[in-house]
Amino acid sequence: MKPRAQPETPPSPTVDGAHFGERLLRPARPTLGAARVLAREEDDLRALWERAAAQSLIPASWLERAPLIEDDLEGAERDAPATAGHALVFASDAAAIETVQTLARSLAYALSVWGVCDADASPRWRLVERSAWRPAGLHPLLLMHARVAMPKASLFDGVRLSFLGASRDAASAREVADTLRFAALWRAAATMRDGATGRSFAAALTPPGFDPDAPESWPDPWTPLLEIVGLGYAVHVYERRRIVLVAPALAAR
Repeated sequence: MKPRAQPETPPSPTVDGAHFGERLLRPARPTLGAARVLAREEDDLRALWERAAAQSLIPASWLERAPLIEDDLEGAERDAPATAGHALVFASDAAAIETVQTLARSLAYALSVWGVCDADASPRWRLVERSAWRPAGLHPLLLMHARVAMPKASLFDGVRLSFLGASRDAASAREVADTLRFAALWRAAATMRDGATGRSFAAALTPPGFDPDAPESWPDPWTPLLEIVGLGYAVHVYERRRIVLVAPALAAR
C-alpha cells in the first residue's frame, strides 16, 4: 500500500520591503525638468497650468478640475492648483498622480466594507518635505486587527523589513513596515485553516458579510495601498469623506 501523500505546505507569504522603502516618498517625476522650466518662465498660475496642459505635462481635464488639496472645503473644485508648488508637483508626475488617485478610490471602496470610510471618499493631496512627514496614525485596519494578527507575525519569515535602513525617516518607515507585515498576514489567512486557531484567524480578518472561505472575494485594501507607496507617494490620513495623500514638496523656483 502506497503511503499517503502529504499535503503541500503553502509557501510563507513573501513581502520584500526593500523596494517599498526605496520608493517611499521618492516618486520618479519624469517631467520634472520641463515643469521647472515652466515654473521659472511663468508667474501667472493659471497661465502656467494652461501651458502645462498644452505641453501634455498634465491631462487636459485638469484645466477644469485640478487635483484636490487637503485644505480645500469639502467638494471644492479648482481649475488650477492652489500654489505654484502644487502645480510643479502635479506637472512633474501627472500620470502617476492620476494612478494614485485611482488607487485611492479603490482603497476607499475596500475600506468602506469595514466602515473605515465612505466608498466614495475623495482623494486629496498634502505636500510635505520628505524628512518632515509623519503619518497621522496607523492604518485603521491595523488597529482593528492587531490583537489577532500581530502575535502570529513570527510565523511569517518571508516578511522582510530590511527597508527600514533604506528610509531616511524611521517613523514613517515603521508605519509602512507594519502595513507590509499585516498585508502578508491578511493574505495568508486563507492558508491558515488548520484547526480552530487557523479558522479563527481567517475569520477575524474577513470583511464583514464576506465568506471566510472565499478570500478571492474579499475587497483588498492592501494592494492599492502598497501600490501607492511603490509609486513614491503615501497615505497621510483616512477620514470618513476623504483620503489624504502625501507627496514630497518641491520648491517652485
